[in-house]
Amino acid sequence: MFDLLRNIWKIVPISMNDVHQSDVIPQIMFLVTRCKAGVFPYQVITVWGYDLFPTYLPLQWLPYFFAEWLHKDYRWVPAIVLWLACAYFFVKNCSIHTTGVHPLLKLFLPLVPLLVWYAIVQNDGYTYIFTVEELIAGYYLFVATSISNKNVLALSFGVGLCLLSRYSIVFWVPLCILGYYWVGRRRQGLTISVVLVAMFIIFYWFPFLRIDKGVFLKGYEYHKVAAFYDWVRGNYMRNGMGFSAYAYDFVPGNIERKLFVYQAVHLFACIATVIALGAFYRKRLQRYSLSAFLLFSFKVYLTVFYMFIQTQYSYLYITPLIISSALLVGVFRRNKNSPAVSSLGV
Repeated sequence: MFDLLRNIWKIVPISMNDVHQSDVIPQIMFLVTRCKAGVFPYQVITVWGYDLFPTYLPLQWLPYFFAEWLHKDYRWVPAIVLWLACAYFFVKNCSIHTTGVHPLLKLFLPLVPLLVWYAIVQNDGYTYIFTVEELIAGYYLFVATSISNKNVLALSFGVGLCLLSRYSIVFWVPLCILGYYWVGRRRQGLTISVVLVAMFIIFYWFPFLRIDKGVFLKGYEYHKVAAFYDWVRGNYMRNGMGFSAYAYDFVPGNIERKLFVYQAVHLFACIATVIALGAFYRKRLQRYSLSAFLLFSFKVYLTVFYMFIQTQYSYLYITPLIISSALLVGVFRRNKNSPAVSSLGV
């Protein structure tokens, strides 16, 4: 895997001043170098011929300090993080209890995330020259694995990593905490809440929001502007990854109105999905285990989120795809005390 990535990266070296293909990695490099120099990182970047306000949350760029300190290619950081998440998944699932499953399949299942990642890079390696989405995929795979193995502390930390790198699961988090309360495990629900608040204070509020309370909103507004120009150019809208092309074609009005309507649909779809999942589980508390519900709802929610995302870049979809591995293992997982094959760890 690493040999494949290294050969791909040799094609195009990265530079903080080269944004001809993408400003993803250069933006991260700017944030890291500013912070390392003692300069407040969340300020407008003006050196590329256009003004960009940094949109990345802290845990989407802070891990790259390791690459900066060691003078290594930044792209090694997300690769190592996702590999570690795959290793964690393997260790937790290499001895799953199953019934009627061929030994080769038992070996194959814990390797699924690594194989999926390899297949994606093998077939779309050019994308991973300019993007670092493996970091986010690693965070989310860590959460899915922690859910499957009922590790509340690991789950709390993993959800914190996700929230403070990309706010995709912001609506799912309350559902996760409520799930613990519904099944009478209030202490675990409180643990998740406390860990999330602590991580927010340590990694976001104290170093950044305390200095400029508008950091998040400024980044969010710039993200909306960037999405608008993507829609004007029609970038990636017809790559089959989401539904934005339908809004572009059928919502009346100018581009600004089309995008506004689609953003509203996205927001509504995410909230409605969480409400529907919560209502589903409330009526079936005795039928499904909490871990089964959390894993199922995690996947369903992320599927909806990415289906309606306003900028459907292909590299984003490694995250919802790779966490399907946890569902696949769950299908074959068997409760030690149960004689029957369990569905999703029930």
